[in-house]
Amino acid sequence: MPEPFGKVTKTKILKSEMGKLHQEFSVDDLKATITFGSDLVTANVVNGAVNGVAIAPVTFVDTHANMMAAIVAALLLLPNVASASVTSARVITVLALDPEAPFLLAGWVTTAGAGQATITTATDTNNIYQSASVKLTSDGKVEPAGAAESPLNVIGMSIHNGVGGNLVTVMMKAAAIIWAEAGTASLVAGPVKLHTTPYNVITGYVSVDDASVTASNIYGWALDSAASAGDLVRVAIL
Repeated sequence: MPEPFGKVTKTKILKSEMGKLHQEFSVDDLKATITFGSDLVTANVVNGAVNGVAIAPVTFVDTHANMMAAIVAALLLLPNVASASVTSARVITVLALDPEAPFLLAGWVTTAGAGQATITTATDTNNIYQSASVKLTSDGKVEPAGAAESPLNVIGMSIHNGVGGNLVTVMMKAAAIIWAEAGTASLVAGPVKLHTTPYNVITGYVSVDDASVTASNIYGWALDSAASAGDLVRVAIL
């Protein structure tokens, strides 16, 4: 859970504006991706391990898609995996059961068959530290903002340390949070501008969209995603 100011790190917040907007967010999960360089083919066997615990070797089933599903099933049997899913045709995303422990994927290889797909793994820790800048994920969680991150994406700074699944309080650049309508379908959390029809006179809500947001037209940040135009989302406004 969030730590008190300065308890764990040597970073101290010397002064802050008492009127600044503070909002609690969930830290994005500790996760890893397993990416295949090509489709799996007949007679392929896939091996790999998470934190030193190997999956049972997975032998090719009738299609690439079903083979990916079989690898997911093997991952779900491991004691240190919270969830696993196929997130695109050749990518499996794995979430750690314990976000405070190391999460290492190693030994992932394809053997046998007429061709062997290369396998690349990558780990996304998302650890957040006190006074570090943060940005929103597409579903409204927070993750660290890198040194090269656009200022449009940075919503503020965390006043706590946090790992995947923890709650952290963010001192935001925004002044207030309102309900607004998604002006377009498939709106994702992050920077938004006013929609071309900025106010719905029937419902009484401001309308926003996430296309082509710039420093000159940014209205704030949607804190939620929306599947359909007209869905209500929270928006932190500047």
